[in-house]
Amino acid sequence: MLGSAEATKVVESALLTPKSTTLWIREIVTAENGVISFDLPPQAIIETLNIKVLESQNVLVSAVSEEWLEERHEKELQELIERIKLLERERDTIRASQEIVKSEIEAWKEQSRKRYNQFHDVLSIIEEARKRLEELYRKSLEIDYNLKAKNEQLDQLNHRLKEMTGDKKKTRKVYCKLFGSLQDISKEITVRYGFAMKEAEWRPVYRLELFPLEKRLSFIWEAEINQRSGFEWSNVDLTLATSEPVKFLEPPELPPWIIEPLHRPLKKTLGMAPLASREAVEGEVQQPQLYEEEKGTFSIYHLGQHTIPSGRPIRLRLMKEDWNVQVRYLVRPFVSPWAFIQAKVNFDRPFQAPQGEGLFFLDGTFISKSTVSFHGLSGIFYFGTDPQVSSKLVMEEKQTGKRGFIRGKQTFLWKWYYEIENAHSFPVTLSFEERRPQLRDERIEIKFIELPALKALEECPPDRWCWEVSVDAREKKIFRFSIQAEAPEDMEILPGW
Repeated sequence: MLGSAEATKVVESALLTPKSTTLWIREIVTAENGVISFDLPPQAIIETLNIKVLESQNVLVSAVSEEWLEERHEKELQELIERIKLLERERDTIRASQEIVKSEIEAWKEQSRKRYNQFHDVLSIIEEARKRLEELYRKSLEIDYNLKAKNEQLDQLNHRLKEMTGDKKKTRKVYCKLFGSLQDISKEITVRYGFAMKEAEWRPVYRLELFPLEKRLSFIWEAEINQRSGFEWSNVDLTLATSEPVKFLEPPELPPWIIEPLHRPLKKTLGMAPLASREAVEGEVQQPQLYEEEKGTFSIYHLGQHTIPSGRPIRLRLMKEDWNVQVRYLVRPFVSPWAFIQAKVNFDRPFQAPQGEGLFFLDGTFISKSTVSFHGLSGIFYFGTDPQVSSKLVMEEKQTGKRGFIRGKQTFLWKWYYEIENAHSFPVTLSFEERRPQLRDERIEIKFIELPALKALEECPPDRWCWEVSVDAREKKIFRFSIQAEAPEDMEILPGW
């Protein structure tokens, strides 16, 4: 048989991205007739294999071949099958007990609904039925709990059985032909090889807790690592990359610029897509020593040495910091009466947080889960609505279409106001946003008859007004608007409101 029978194998380093992993392994192998061999996990991408002989620079790998070998542990497999059969019998017994209890519950319910001649008999039966049903319901809950536990155990063992008998338990044997002088090709050779593999990746998980009165945001960033190589990475030098180093090898084609007449499409009714739900993931948390290194298009984090088990997710804490934030409320009364709590943090240097699931807390109370992703010198986070701060729109006058022609023109008039209320016992600062009319034809004229005199915010999209508003405790404020638009009489206008 070519290659090694027993070899010393050490996983030296692992570079994980959100989709794959690159492993580097050092192994002592036995050379026979100038050929060495070693095993790779089935998830390895053989085209990425890189091999180096450490003993001598005069020995090179001249050819590589591979074969798949079936790996079965018959004794462990038989024990697993027997364990599954035993659990299935125990589950069936619990199911039988469950059916008996259900029938007893229905019998006592029926007993309590019967008609009796004596009022005393009715009270006695009802009281006895209440006691028996209370006891049976407790027993039913206990049975349901035990049945759920048995089913979870069976799911785990069946998954293990599938792994032992499926393709994942096949091993990939790699044979390498060595090239060099005979004296350099010794019986035992130390090689170092690296390869990319699937089914080993990491994902970011965040916890953000805002304390508005303290103007403080607690930020926790964890890495959930899951590798299914089939063997433990013991004391591996672990590195995480925030994204895949290479996205595209070639640039996309430049599409042609075509100017042509507009073909008006048929009217269609638009619908709203449903919101996607997310589930929380629990895992084991450890605290590594973190060292960040910025690359051209991504960042990598050196976490030092860690042991990563196979088949079980583990969490490592990358960062825990308290940030000073600017807390304010965002109100857009035209689309919502609610005030959204906003926290903005500014960084001294560019900060990158790759996309991951975030758990949001407000003063220790869980709010919601949402996707977190930001990079740059600042970040903005939202923590839901505050029912104590609200707004409402009141339309005072609205003229659209052909009402009030002036010199052959049609006139549109909108007159409204917003009422913003702070029911808190302390003042609040708001970002107040309203739509700014966007004209799509130079023949349309716009007049701003009345606008609120407020402090404009520097960062604001061109299609809206953004103001800073301070509202004292228990105070209501009114902000009035009056806008008029004129257009040629024969122009078909879509006023937008």
